[in-house]
Amino acid sequence: MRSTLLRFFPPPAYLANHAAGVDISDRSIKYIMLAYVNGVPCLKSYGEQPLTPGIVERGKVRDIAALGEELKKIRATLPVSAVVLALPEEHAYAFLLSIPPMARRDLRASIELQLENQIPVPAQSVIFDYDIIQERADGAYEVEVAAIAREDVSEYINACTHAGLMPQALEIEAHSVARALLPASPRSAAADEGESRTDIETALIVDMGRTRTGLTVVTAGFVAFTSTVQGIGGEDITTVVQKNLRISRDIAEQYKIERGLSRAKENRDLFYALIPIASVLKDEILKRCEYWNIHERKERGATGGPVSRIILTGGQSTLPGLDEYLAEHAGIPVELAAPWRNVPRFKGGVPPIPFNESLGYTTAIGLALRGLHL
Repeated sequence: MRSTLLRFFPPPAYLANHAAGVDISDRSIKYIMLAYVNGVPCLKSYGEQPLTPGIVERGKVRDIAALGEELKKIRATLPVSAVVLALPEEHAYAFLLSIPPMARRDLRASIELQLENQIPVPAQSVIFDYDIIQERADGAYEVEVAAIAREDVSEYINACTHAGLMPQALEIEAHSVARALLPASPRSAAADEGESRTDIETALIVDMGRTRTGLTVVTAGFVAFTSTVQGIGGEDITTVVQKNLRISRDIAEQYKIERGLSRAKENRDLFYALIPIASVLKDEILKRCEYWNIHERKERGATGGPVSRIILTGGQSTLPGLDEYLAEHAGIPVELAAPWRNVPRFKGGVPPIPFNESLGYTTAIGLALRGLHL
């Protein structure tokens, strides 16, 4: 899961043992600082800076200067200026491609020629990068591609420059989340020999934020595709509760967090108020599972098995009863993520951030892990 969309310069030697991951969403900026201590990555600091609505909308920077000012507050807490930055899924594209036999040096040009068949914007308007998933025995390739509009990249870089931050790398947030939650890409003997790898696990990651939910299929450790569902986020759920139960927003938020989709008799009104929006999320998840299982695997012959589990992450993913509701309809296990699983010091131990809170830092954790391996 390298897939760094844009890498600038290798970090200076004095930064090599530190890495800061910065995750910008519509409502906040979160950061995680990791550093090697006795050869093991450890958490040095973390934090969150709220964003005024309108500075970033659906992943698009609307006010570069205002975002830069908020990033300055993050910069003031960091001992280094170098960061790894996430780019929003809303305007990004991730997909798999099969490439006929050719020299590796020609892969980028071949992918560029195919871009416009995969994305709804002109190829020259995007920046893209790729990873080789598999080189088959016949010399053909299966590759993972990530692309995002040049304009969007420039806006985020300009905001960082305004704040005195130096992006070392940029990547689509789906890759950061996958890096934090799943094992590194397996390189089995079968893969090296060009054999089938349909036994490799495929998971669907559901990243629930305040204003949207990201859905990402990851197979063999690579992001197969990602999409964003607007109108299903923490703020939308709170609004549904507030309107249906005719209560204040603060009380609605409390009910959402504490009771959610509990099927207890005393929670019946809240349960039925939430079912419509939970049902929409369920339908979107099942569509992505079906698309992968039928179209990508069977029709295109993509690497990996069918979706075998669903992983919930993001700051809004702890809605009580959501995992049970989704598991009932999906027919596969649904689980809350373990954001620290790939930070050895905390794997299986007590996380340094309360669990529910740490789910909101998954992207930043994945970014910081990326930074340690630049």
